[in-house]
Amino acid sequence: MTKLIPVEGNKFKFRCHKDIPCFTKCCAKLNLMLTPYDVLRIKRRLGISSDEFIERYTDIDPEEYPPFPILKLKMNIDGRCPFVTEKGCSIYEDRPSACRLYPLARASAIVKEDKIDKFFIIKEKHCLGFNEDKTWTIEEWLEHEGVLTYDKFNLPWFKIVTSYENNVQREKNENVLFKKMQVFFMSSYNLDKFREFLFKSSFFEKYHVPESVKEKIYKEDEELLKFAYEWINFYLYGKKSSLIKPKS
Repeated sequence: MTKLIPVEGNKFKFRCHKDIPCFTKCCAKLNLMLTPYDVLRIKRRLGISSDEFIERYTDIDPEEYPPFPILKLKMNIDGRCPFVTEKGCSIYEDRPSACRLYPLARASAIVKEDKIDKFFIIKEKHCLGFNEDKTWTIEEWLEHEGVLTYDKFNLPWFKIVTSYENNVQREKNENVLFKKMQVFFMSSYNLDKFREFLFKSSFFEKYHVPESVKEKIYKEDEELLKFAYEWINFYLYGKKSSLIKPKS
């Protein structure tokens, strides 16, 4: 049984390594949501297209943040993560945000554009890492595991998917909503198609985008993802953008 226990005094003991008996036992039967930055990092690590990654390694969960179609990592038939091996994670340097955070869990809320976090310890019966002698503060753990770098790309996206119900422009027409969710999904998760949409359609004939921005999003995936968030907010919520301006 898994228990969530509040972190006391901002410190906890934990260490995971290949010689611990429970090594990789936590890499199975996961209900692991993928953020767009997770997908970007992993598909680039694997050297495959967004389409191939989505088809081979993910399922769509419409219930995580309705009405948004959210990707989750697809487990193997045996219930194991497709990227775990006897030696550990085969994509460790590019592992998903949730894996980086473990053994912490985080409850977050967006209040007036500010993100408020509360952290918990994930206590699982099989995990022996809490018996190790390494002590961390929450801040040390987040820095050590690279969570803060991921947060820079994840926070703008979480603001998008958590603000739908409170947005006055939320769509009630089912057909229009379906189209908007298609745009959201492509822009969030399928950067290859999103780049193609931008540069091989009439997008730049309809919208003015600074040339310096166009050059960056053509070459750099991270810049393209930032632009995707800008586009989603503009398209879904009608938010003004300094980068995207309709041509008269």
